[in-house]
Amino acid sequence: MSFPTFTSAPQVKANLYTIAKDTVFAADANVGVYLGHPGMVDPDQDMVLFLDVHATQDPATLANRSRDETVELDVMFSSFIAGQDDDSAATARVYALVGQLEQYCRVTDPTLGGAVLWCFLTEHQSKGATAPESLPGGRLIYVLARFTARARISN
Repeated sequence: MSFPTFTSAPQVKANLYTIAKDTVFAADANVGVYLGHPGMVDPDQDMVLFLDVHATQDPATLANRSRDETVELDVMFSSFIAGQDDDSAATARVYALVGQLEQYCRVTDPTLGGAVLWCFLTEHQSKGATAPESLPGGRLIYVLARFTARARISN
């Protein structure tokens, strides 16, 4: 896939998605990793969805007109635990998923394969999302996490 040279945003999303799919969650058949929403939801599968990207650029140097770019990528993690009457098991599971990707970015490869200067988890928000009519069947929790990367654009 060819990426534009004026921004690192598509490369950041592609690299983090590939890392999640092929490395972090590859061995867990119960985790589906998707670019965007898959359309159908399997209640027996946890999901990691790569969603919105926001990018801003600041001039870095006048000599070569390079720019520093901040890329923010929203990743939604969700987990449904059947047969539960409270959110505790689903919350623990979904935060375990967030933690796996966070640790990979922070410890294993903060540069996402050399695509950026660094990439870290910078925000997260948890929501109980179980529809009232589905509460007797279990609990659904999702976390919207924001991963922030810094890149140097030098073309």
